[in-house]
Amino acid sequence: MNERTERALYVILTIIAWSYVVVRAWFVPMVHDECASVLWYVQPGEWLPHEAHLDTNNHLTNSAVGVLSAELFGVHAFAVRIGSVLSFLAYAWGCWLIGRRVKDAVVRWCLWPALLLIPFVLDFFSMFRGYAMEMAFWVLGLEAMLRFAAGGTTRQLVAALLTQG
Repeated sequence: MNERTERALYVILTIIAWSYVVVRAWFVPMVHDECASVLWYVQPGEWLPHEAHLDTNNHLTNSAVGVLSAELFGVHAFAVRIGSVLSFLAYAWGCWLIGRRVKDAVVRWCLWPALLLIPFVLDFFSMFRGYAMEMAFWVLGLEAMLRFAAGGTTRQLVAALLTQG
């Protein structure tokens, strides 16, 4: 399979997975953690770490994006979940980059669907929780660290360290 065909198939796989995430983010009712996050962070606009509760979404970036999107689009499930939904695209990009390192096409095509279609992962990206952004940053950081380990530059090391929250 040539690279162009492989890229097109990966984009199709990503669109299918992301569509599922979007539909789920739109239609699935909010769970307790999400509701608590909306009440404690989004509505009052307080999302700083020192104001975080121990039993809910105390992820700084996710809470900040939730506050911003709620101010722009109103307080409803999809609006506060936008950050997680968009994080899936960064996650898919990181999975693509890591998969490109695998030389065997069969193994690569076992890896990509496994990374993109894990039910728990799809749940994370369709909910207002910090796990989605964490996973997206983690995959991008892992790829940057792989580049650094293969003889990369200090810039790649800094990129790897900055993506780890």
